[in-house]
Amino acid sequence: MPTFRSEVSGGNALVPSYWHTLTSKESDYVLFDFSRLLLDRLSESGWVAAGFGVLASITSGDIRDLCNHDRHDIVMDLSADDQIVIRQCLSLFQKREDIDIGFDRKRVATEKFIAAEQLCRETNSHFQAWSQGRLQFPPRIDGILHAAQYKITKLLGEVPSLDTIRLRFGPGATTATPKKNACPVVKLKSGIQCSTNFPLDVIPGNFNPATYEDRDDIEVGIHLSKVEFVPKNAKTYRAICVEPMLNSMYQNGLGDLLASRLRRVGIDIRDQSANQRAAMYGSISGESATLDLSSASDTVSVGLVKHLFPDAWSDLLLQLSTREGVVDGKMVTFEKLSSMGNGFTFPIETIIFWALAQSVTDVSAPRHRCRVLVYGDDIIVPTPAVPLLREVLAACGFLLNSEKSFWTGNFRESCGCDYVHGQSVRPVFVSNALTGADFYRIRNFFHARGDYVLRDFWENRIEVSSRLYGPEGYGDGHLHSMTYPTIRKPHWSDDMGSMFETYGTKPKSLDRRSAEHLAETYSFRPYIWSEEGQKWVRSFTKVRRREYHLRHYALVRKLATYTALRAADRQLTLTDSDSLRSKGTHVYADRRMPDPQPDRDEFTIPGDGARVKQRVYIFKTP
Repeated sequence: MPTFRSEVSGGNALVPSYWHTLTSKESDYVLFDFSRLLLDRLSESGWVAAGFGVLASITSGDIRDLCNHDRHDIVMDLSADDQIVIRQCLSLFQKREDIDIGFDRKRVATEKFIAAEQLCRETNSHFQAWSQGRLQFPPRIDGILHAAQYKITKLLGEVPSLDTIRLRFGPGATTATPKKNACPVVKLKSGIQCSTNFPLDVIPGNFNPATYEDRDDIEVGIHLSKVEFVPKNAKTYRAICVEPMLNSMYQNGLGDLLASRLRRVGIDIRDQSANQRAAMYGSISGESATLDLSSASDTVSVGLVKHLFPDAWSDLLLQLSTREGVVDGKMVTFEKLSSMGNGFTFPIETIIFWALAQSVTDVSAPRHRCRVLVYGDDIIVPTPAVPLLREVLAACGFLLNSEKSFWTGNFRESCGCDYVHGQSVRPVFVSNALTGADFYRIRNFFHARGDYVLRDFWENRIEVSSRLYGPEGYGDGHLHSMTYPTIRKPHWSDDMGSMFETYGTKPKSLDRRSAEHLAETYSFRPYIWSEEGQKWVRSFTKVRRREYHLRHYALVRKLATYTALRAADRQLTLTDSDSLRSKGTHVYADRRMPDPQPDRDEFTIPGDGARVKQRVYIFKTP
């Protein structure tokens, strides 16, 4: 171990810069050292339960054994302090993508995807048999399903027409545009695509005959959904479905609509904090349970959706989802409604689990003080409702994840937060070979917890000359501290502010010229309503707008300007400090407003641009 340290950079300083990357073997040595430091904190019972086994794996360098270790086996038996140690040791290895522990991760993910399809096929056959009178659910299950039908129907209301759905591009890939180029301009350049079942009659309805009459020139490609695999952990990948562009835009728009309907019943899928607080309270009182499902999005079967949703809504969902896809080069017809990658998958599964969980709670714990909360497949219900809910979920084709579901003892887990007796035991994760940025991030994690011994382990391995210090709340591009300069606001005021330096990257942008053949910028004076004259008059202020050529159909052309309009909206709310913005490497900001990039959003593509060390000035706003 000492030899390794001296070879990297001399002494204990392993990381000469924020951008430095260690090899997988070097990362192993650092994480082994850190794990030994953690294990020194175990109590005697912690050593007996898991400490000796973890230490033996670390001493022998057996990362496979660490990844196979089931950390939840010890959850109910150890104190919170011991759980923090063991869970942190294992979390340093179990999600790493750079190590090979003998698993064919793509094959494992493919088999899991196919198994979910088989489960959906069985569920579909059960609901079909029920509709034909050849099968009956137990009365208690049938009553819950009927109650869930009523709740979903009342929640959704009237089905929207396709021309009223507010469409939008998503941030991900489409069947014609890879993730690395996923921005509106490139998506438009790749043409228009939809699935075989998409209602093509909606396209002409969005045209203005006065401005575009030659509809025969519109070319719409028919694409199948593509099943792709993205990294998840050291054992498996995660399967996602890449959708055609037109399907994706409608799915995103419908997903936004469904999310707004969910907020009517107190379920806000924009915010995880309610579930996180409920998990903390549940770990103290034991009165609520946190449940998690395996492959939840891949097991929402078509038959279940048709059974629970009104006919008009289920027809709309089937029209906008892609019914056929390609898995390992083979075309398949999906038994599920949708998968990850579809814009309405998350709201739909939230609606289904909320309706089922609330219906069960109304029967099993009608006056319980703990409310039902759902965020995707993270479900929180009163503890007395768990037995019946497990039975209902199984009847609907869902698999309860026993490793991540808790209703006894004092451990609860939901939406990325883990608690024992109200104390957070959530570890920090390592997902790849360590970089300088990881040293900053992990150091800041333990700094926030007030654990200065573990904080110093990471900080002492960063070269002193490359360390930057600054406040919390601005990311992990610097080491969090209260030590940074105080400065005076220049020119017109005596207000005092502060300054710090931080590492970051510039946005990765597409060359503007590559989009010129798709669009043109023009200025116009919009009409505004005059209260005095009670009529529409032209504004004195000109507005710059980016218009896409007519050879792209009007619906997409109108939608494609959304990023430019968002940039214009941000300009209306700029703060005083933004007037100090310069063209160099200085960034003037406050905590309310992100750095605006007018007229650049539609050319920004995924990924990081040039690496920079930025100077940030903060001034108080009125």
